[in-house]
Amino acid sequence: MERPTIVIADDSSEILSLITELLSGRYSIVGRALNGRQAVDAVLQLHPDILVMDIEMPEMDGIQAARRLQVAESATKIVFLTGLEDADHVSVALNLGPHSYVFKTKCHIDLPSAIAAALQGKTFCSSRRDTPTTTNRYARPQ
Repeated sequence: MERPTIVIADDSSEILSLITELLSGRYSIVGRALNGRQAVDAVLQLHPDILVMDIEMPEMDGIQAARRLQVAESATKIVFLTGLEDADHVSVALNLGPHSYVFKTKCHIDLPSAIAAALQGKTFCSSRRDTPTTTNRYARPQ
């Protein structure tokens, strides 16, 4: 059986290495990106099953990248892996489609489950700690 393919996008090379190490036993890591623009290019070129992507990145953030992939009608499932644990960011990310949302503080525990859910077309979200809600710069005007 062929292993699912993954592209990992994060502006931290340390996180890229950590996630590659965590996932490489189960999945084929076919690409890595340091910003949202590179993530979009990698997905459109490589057509991975999963994109594991941070939200806060230079050049194009993860929300903008997810929207670009939506417009391009990419079939790649997105797992947001981020330090943003507030309800507003979770809501915006999950409203973009049947994606998953994993907190970096829980990546060793939740990332495998989130990827499995995404591969089945399901949504997964790390359980939220009590964190204050912040202003959401991604919210669409009402």
